[in-house]
Amino acid sequence: MNDISGIEKYCTIRLIQEDAEAIYSLLQSERDPIFSECVMPYYALFVQSCEEYMKTNAIEGSVAKRIKDIRNNIKAYADRAGRTTRRIADVDQKQDFQFREQLRFNFMKKWNIHYNLGTFWVQDKKIVGNTQMLNDVLRIEDIFAPNRGEMELELGRQIGSYVASVRNGLAVNISPPEICRKNHAVKIPFYCDFNTNRKSKMIKHDIPKEINILLLHLLCSLNFVRYVLSGLFYPGNTWVFRIQYITTYYAFYALSKLNNHVQNNHDSDIDIFSVESLLDEGKVLFVTDFRNCMMHYDLHGYGVLTAEHLNKSLFGLIENCFPDYSYESYSIQLETYRDKLCAYLEQYFDFSGVALKENT
Repeated sequence: MNDISGIEKYCTIRLIQEDAEAIYSLLQSERDPIFSECVMPYYALFVQSCEEYMKTNAIEGSVAKRIKDIRNNIKAYADRAGRTTRRIADVDQKQDFQFREQLRFNFMKKWNIHYNLGTFWVQDKKIVGNTQMLNDVLRIEDIFAPNRGEMELELGRQIGSYVASVRNGLAVNISPPEICRKNHAVKIPFYCDFNTNRKSKMIKHDIPKEINILLLHLLCSLNFVRYVLSGLFYPGNTWVFRIQYITTYYAFYALSKLNNHVQNNHDSDIDIFSVESLLDEGKVLFVTDFRNCMMHYDLHGYGVLTAEHLNKSLFGLIENCFPDYSYESYSIQLETYRDKLCAYLEQYFDFSGVALKENT
């Protein structure tokens, strides 16, 4: 083993340890069920990426496949626009059917009086999640299934057990980093239910329903990290940075795919606001080698580490992949770009008239 190979292995293990400590701290303190569902894809990302790097199969039974699916679904809306809209339409139809079936009398099912989209909010009317996105990403086939609670508990149990096992195992040989938390026991306090079959004043722009739902999903994903997850840690937490990078990148990529679809299909009924300049701005922030390091843990052989920058955050990954940036300046630029994406997405909606109800 040469020196750089040993360094790459050590840095990989250390990044895993830092993320495990951050996730473990959340598992110990956070009990809000909506938060738990919103953050679950990023727990799954950790587990699946560790399994791939360590070449182990510690997760048991059907949960293993579900975790892999959840991890892959983080990038689901960055597929080709046609495939993405069909996926969203399918989820919307399934949710509509499942909620419609909950009506007590058959004759009421034709009245279109049910709700099929639940939305979750924090202060200042910032939307941070919705049921259609969560049920899709978390692979929940039937939200009213009698065994759903047991399935979610088993998923959480195995993920928690895995994170604790990795954390304890690494601590035997490497002293764990201290995780500084800014807040604990977060609560996502508000909700509002909608029927996507009916026109809503929340929707400002006349485009197909599936596109509006896609844009809402992207906004929820960005806002959850921006207004909920980031607020639980002090600035500089590298796991939060990783999740912020991933959500921002896939929102950028999804908008790129949507824009390409609109540009290449002039007879389409999709009329979106101009986004080219925003996409051009984002291209300089996303390079392949760095993206791979955010989605996977193995740093071996990618040439992304040098002795010069090992004492910096993320062991100098940013300084090596982006010579014009430091970790601090890149973090600021990434946050600024995320905020611009949110502002772009918010153009499609008017949340001022949404009547929020308090979660109990």
